[in-house]
Amino acid sequence: MKKQYAVFGLGRFGGSLVKEFYELGVEVLAIDVDQEKVD
Repeated sequence: MKKQYAVFGLGRFGGSLVKEFYELGVEVLAIDVDQEKVD
């Protein structure tokens, strides 16, 4: 079963987590009030 994560807030820490997870091939749901950060 593939792991899935949700990251709330894409500041320094959250943004870094999402990038690492993405590079590892992990499915990530990214949530932030700033649409540009999510894109």
